[in-house]
Amino acid sequence: LVGSEMCIRDRESADFQFSQQWEFYSINLLRQQRLQSIFLFIYAHYADDLQLSDLAASANISVGECCRIFQNILHTTPYGYLTNYRIQTSVSLLHRDLPISQIAGLVGYNQVSNYIATFKRIIGCTPAQYRKQQKNESEHTQ
Repeated sequence: LVGSEMCIRDRESADFQFSQQWEFYSINLLRQQRLQSIFLFIYAHYADDLQLSDLAASANISVGECCRIFQNILHTTPYGYLTNYRIQTSVSLLHRDLPISQIAGLVGYNQVSNYIATFKRIIGCTPAQYRKQQKNESEHTQ
């Protein structure tokens, strides 16, 4: 009797552990799906004046849950992700002969000075310096 009680207890423990793992994976999958919805929204609207509430609404979640998902999965904030996406998108635009002020607007910055300061903080140089470095490097490789 002691052995069968132990077996039942072990099985209940294993069922409970499986249940906890399943719950973790299903929650994690749901959060990943929500994050994917937010990514698609950002990719389609990054040039717009986006608010945190817009990002959360795109996945039908609260602002708090939106922040938790970004922090838990990406270890950044929604705004941090959006900012990095905008700057990385602008990097590819700098290879064209567009004015920097136009590029700033295309990636969602209303003020060029804010774009330049953010670019410098993330990339380490101004957009003009980056463009000049890229032109110099391409001239040396030809």
